[in-house]
Amino acid sequence: MKTKIVPQALLLIGLATMLSACGAKSQSSNTGSGNAVSGATSTSSIPVPPSTSTSTSTSTSTSIGNTPLLVYSISQTGNQVYQSGNLTSTLGSCGSTCTGSYTTAAITTDNVLKVKFKVGSYQGNNVGQADMLKVSISVNGTTVVPTYESSNYTYGLVGEMSNTVDFSQYLSPGVPTTINVNSPLNDFYCVYFGMGVNSLYNNYPSCYKAVFQSHTWSGQLFVQTSNTIDISNAH
Repeated sequence: MKTKIVPQALLLIGLATMLSACGAKSQSSNTGSGNAVSGATSTSSIPVPPSTSTSTSTSTSTSIGNTPLLVYSISQTGNQVYQSGNLTSTLGSCGSTCTGSYTTAAITTDNVLKVKFKVGSYQGNNVGQADMLKVSISVNGTTVVPTYESSNYTYGLVGEMSNTVDFSQYLSPGVPTTINVNSPLNDFYCVYFGMGVNSLYNNYPSCYKAVFQSHTWSGQLFVQTSNTIDISNAH
């Protein structure tokens, strides 16, 4: 009887071993499949590159303040006259033969009116030339004597630009206005005295005098309005 029981027991043990091995193989297969899923890369985790689109639209509208400055070229004679054999120390009148001032055409601007004056290259006559010029600038009853960039002096050297004079507060918005450059004085007689001028012309405390009626004074007037570019860099 023992010889028959032993083979049956061995058979049962072998069958249990085979079932155990199949279960292990099945579990290993499932585990491998699980690893494959967990190792897959999700497309949602890929960083989205930044947008590189560029707008190519260009504005063609011109905004206020982009038009050139107004520029007035001035070449006038003085209005200084003889009085009692000497040049007067104050401005006189010599009728239509000479002009001691220059007035622009009417200018329309809303709330900006700034000016600069540049001394011209011709100051005097065929006998001699002045080195410096002084002028007054008037707008709507307000007169300002500009100073010049190199020294803040009221006399500017030939070719020198003045500092900016702001008349904006004296405007009536939208109402046309004019600018008057007047009362020219120069150092003609300071220069001329060095050439041996007759004392007739130099018996005043200073040789800086109003421009004589037959002498030329010249310059350029630069004007900024509400429609033009900034005057700061005008030279």
